[in-house]
Amino acid sequence: MEGSPVSASLGAMGSLPRKLDELLATRHWVLRGALMDEIEHLTTDLCILYKLMLKLSDAPQEPPMAARYWMKEVRELSYDMDDFADQFLHAHGRAKICRAARHKNKKISRVKIKCLRERRRWRPWITDKISEFRTRAQEAIQRYQRYKFDDCASSPGFSRIGHELPSIWSDADDLVGMEGPTDELERWLINGEEQLKVVSIVGVAGIGKTTLALKLWGKLCGQFECGAFVRTAQKPDMRGILRNILFQVRPHQPPNHGEMRHLINDLREYLQDKRHAMYKIFVRYFVIIDDSWATSLWDVVSRAFPQSNSCSRIITTTEIMEVALACRCFCPEHIFKMEPLSDDDSEKLLLQRMLVPGNQSPQQFDDVIPQIMRSCGGLPLAIIIVARILASQPEKLEQWGSTQNSSGSIFGANPSMEGFMGRILNICFISLPHYLKTCLLHLSTYPEGYLFLKYDVVKQWVADGFICANEGQDMEEVAGSYFESHVMSL
Repeated sequence: MEGSPVSASLGAMGSLPRKLDELLATRHWVLRGALMDEIEHLTTDLCILYKLMLKLSDAPQEPPMAARYWMKEVRELSYDMDDFADQFLHAHGRAKICRAARHKNKKISRVKIKCLRERRRWRPWITDKISEFRTRAQEAIQRYQRYKFDDCASSPGFSRIGHELPSIWSDADDLVGMEGPTDELERWLINGEEQLKVVSIVGVAGIGKTTLALKLWGKLCGQFECGAFVRTAQKPDMRGILRNILFQVRPHQPPNHGEMRHLINDLREYLQDKRHAMYKIFVRYFVIIDDSWATSLWDVVSRAFPQSNSCSRIITTTEIMEVALACRCFCPEHIFKMEPLSDDDSEKLLLQRMLVPGNQSPQQFDDVIPQIMRSCGGLPLAIIIVARILASQPEKLEQWGSTQNSSGSIFGANPSMEGFMGRILNICFISLPHYLKTCLLHLSTYPEGYLFLKYDVVKQWVADGFICANEGQDMEEVAGSYFESHVMSL
C-alpha cells in the first residue's frame, strides 16, 4: 500500500499498515500469542480494502450512492483504527518513561502497582478492539462483493483528462475570438484622454472576462508607472483588497495593517506625487479589479483613486450590470458587454483544444460537435473543458461513439448553464488522483477571497499527510509542485 497517509477519498488507509507494523514491532507482552496473528490478518484485510477503495476512487465516473456510502464506512473504519494505533503507541511510549523512572524514583512500589493495573486493562481492551476492527473489515469486503461494486469501478465513462484542471487564461494568446474585444478595449484605454478612465467588462461566468483583462494587462501594464491586478470575492475583504493594491503599486514599502480610511489615504497620497503637488502632477497607474459582485466595493475602493490628469486607467470585470454602471457613475459609456463566441469560433476553439490537426473536423466528430456547441452556449470555458475531456478519449471510432452516448446526460438538455458548468467541472475533479483531490478540498477550508501564502499551505499539506512522495523525494518539494500545477491554474 503506497500513497499519501491521509486523503479525502481513502481516509487514513495509506498510513495504517505502517502504524500496525510499528505496533507489532513494539513486541509488547499484551500483543503476544493469538493477538499478534489477529493483527497480521487485519493488516491483510486492510490491504484488500485499500485496493477496493482505490478502484472506486479512480473510477472514470462518480460511484453510485450505495458505493459512496460504503466508502464512507470504510473511511470511518480507517479513522477509528488510526486513533486506536496512536493511542496504543503513545501509551507504550509513556510506559517506557515509567520504566525509566523506576531507576530514579524512590517510590518504586507505587510506580510498579500503577503500571500493573494499566497492563491488566490493556489486553482485554486491545483484544476487543482488534476483534471489532476485523469484523468490520471483513463485513465491508463481503458487502463490496455482494453489491458488485466492481461493476461501478469498471463502468464506461470519460477517461482521465490529466492531472491539471483546465484553465481558461493559462494561454490567453492562443484563445479564439479575443482579437476583436482586445483591440476595441485597447483603443478605449489608449485614446489619449488625460482624465482618469474607468472601463467595465460585463458578461456571464465562463465567457472570458478575466482572460480579456489579463490579455490587456499583459499588453499595457508596461506603459504605466505602476499597476495592480486584484481579484475579489462575493464577500470581499475591503482592507485586504486595498492592501493588495497598495502592495503592488508600492512594492518597496509594504502597507500597514491599519484601518480602512488610513489605507485609502495612504494609497491616494502615493498616487498623487507629493513632490509635484503644487503642479498637481499624479502618478500614472493602471489597475484591474476582477470579478466585482457589489456596488459597495467600488464605493470604497474608488475613494483611493485621485481624479488625475495623468492618463490613468482602471478596468473592472463583473457579471452584474448594476455594478458596471456604478463604476461608471451610471453612465453606460465605456461598458463593454462580452458576447458568446460565434458558431465558427466555437468549433475552431473546440477542435484546437482537442488537438485536431488543421482544426478540421474529422468525419467521426460530425454528430457530436453540434451537440457540444449547443450545450456550451458559446462560452469559452465550457468549450475548453469539454474539449479537454474529449481529447482524453482513445482515437477510435467506437470510443467516440461511446463518448457521445455517455455525453447524453452531460451535454444534453441542461436546465441552466450554471448546472452544465457544474457537471463538467465535477468530471474534471473526479478525474484527479485522490491525493490531489484532498489538497484541493483542503483549500475549501479558507473563506472565499482569503489570501494565503504558498509556504503556509505547503507546510499544512505535508503536516496533515496529504502528500504522496516516492522514496528519496522531498515532501515539501512535491507539495510545492502540487501547488504550482494545480492551485496556480485555478
